[in-house]
Amino acid sequence: MTVEFFNEDNIKHFTINSKPSKFKQFLDDLLGDIYGYGKKRAFDKTIDSVLYFHYLAFGTTFNYAIYPSGDTLDIYLSLSYANRSDDDVENVGIHIEHITREMNKKFPIGSLPLSFHILILDEAYLRLMKERWEESILTEKAEAHLATVVLLGSILEAMLLYKITSNWVDVQISGHYPKIFDKPTNKLVIKPSNQWMLNEMIDSSEKIGWISHDIKGLSHSLKEYRNFIHPWQELSEKMSMPDETTCDFARKAVQIVFNDLLRNSA
Repeated sequence: MTVEFFNEDNIKHFTINSKPSKFKQFLDDLLGDIYGYGKKRAFDKTIDSVLYFHYLAFGTTFNYAIYPSGDTLDIYLSLSYANRSDDDVENVGIHIEHITREMNKKFPIGSLPLSFHILILDEAYLRLMKERWEESILTEKAEAHLATVVLLGSILEAMLLYKITSNWVDVQISGHYPKIFDKPTNKLVIKPSNQWMLNEMIDSSEKIGWISHDIKGLSHSLKEYRNFIHPWQELSEKMSMPDETTCDFARKAVQIVFNDLLRNSA
């Protein structure tokens, strides 16, 4: 489950893997925990293929606009209210935190490439990511396994690089970054982000806390396969050429790293 923050009138955007009926039951169960089972339910309606669920709690109407796409739901939560007490405002915040926490437990993160927009906010960058993902599907169907792994490795690199550059201040504060010698100052300084190697991106992301230690190992494995783009690498490494199983591993690795980056976002 992924979450994107908005302003006060359009609070959050969730992306989950679920059917609308399961999400509706999830909301009803939450309301049952608050008011007693069966005493309050979410009302639903459909307008132009968009589903709308809403309910009243703490002097506030919680509105969910739901856009289904296959097994994935894009959900936009907004609030509307007339008069609320200070206690209502506090309880609304607690309720939203509870919703987020329980959704994170119950629903897996939305699948790629649909969910790229949660992590990638730059439109040109986002378009590049989606195009490479779709291209990797075409090459995999054509049994071009090496090309598929190289494309998926480039997506991994692009995700990590975007995370690093968009959180550059945090990277500098962390101290977990590769360094280069700066002649003018005669000191070691942080390497410009466009010069980072993929292994440096992976290691720094793990040390900063964006990806777990296990995911770091998975990422390095994908990096090794991606390096087969270099003919000398294929000749020198004792690894077999990518096949269908490798492609499946690589695609799952990208999805898992994506999930970790979102789960550990600030």
